[in-house]
Amino acid sequence: VNTMLGAIAPAFQKQGLDIFLSMKTIASTKKANMTSIDTHVVMENNNDMMAELKRYGAYELKRFRVFQRNLK
Repeated sequence: VNTMLGAIAPAFQKQGLDIFLSMKTIASTKKANMTSIDTHVVMENNNDMMAELKRYGAYELKRFRVFQRNLK
């Protein structure tokens, strides 16, 4: 499973919804006999999300860098 999109509106953050969604995703994945889940891009300074992923045993697989150049 590749979970490309995942977000919780700021008004609903820090209420356990992220954990609820994660648990449902893991349960659905197991029920479908899938063996792994790839997450969407997570900023490395998003400490809350990084802690949640590590709590579930996830590990960093790839690191992306985005570069920008003005064309003026």
